[in-house]
Amino acid sequence: MSKRNSGLGWHVHHKYLVGYCYDYKKRVTFIKANKPEKEVPIRLRVMQWVKGKLPQDIIKAVDACDKAWAAYDKALDAYDKPSLEDYDKATDAYKKTCDAYDKALETLEKAIEDNIDFLEELHRKECPNCCWNGERLDFEAAHTKAEEKQ
Repeated sequence: MSKRNSGLGWHVHHKYLVGYCYDYKKRVTFIKANKPEKEVPIRLRVMQWVKGKLPQDIIKAVDACDKAWAAYDKALDAYDKPSLEDYDKATDAYKKTCDAYDKALETLEKAIEDNIDFLEELHRKECPNCCWNGERLDFEAAHTKAEEKQ
């Protein structure tokens, strides 16, 4: 993935063809720290930004996710360090931003579902030699292919 840090990406999670990545750097750090060692290079190779022109409903949904995540992140900072008199206000703001982010993600998931044929075709172009089997990343198949090339 490029220097951009949030947006729509291929294989952000192994069970999803495409999804919203709110923080690429944090996702890479998480993968390196928590995923099986032999999966890490494969995950990092196939996790990339969607580059092609997307349908308008997906673009709007991703923009909504970006805005909702920024509000959530700001509210989380305030929630983590509120003064005693600001605690209720911070809690309410945090809950509202969580709800808004969840709603934005639901909208994006619906837009992805509505455009899945288009996205699958775009994926074939943008992520060649991918180990996506239609349901998840197939790490065993990826290792077999790599061994065959050697």
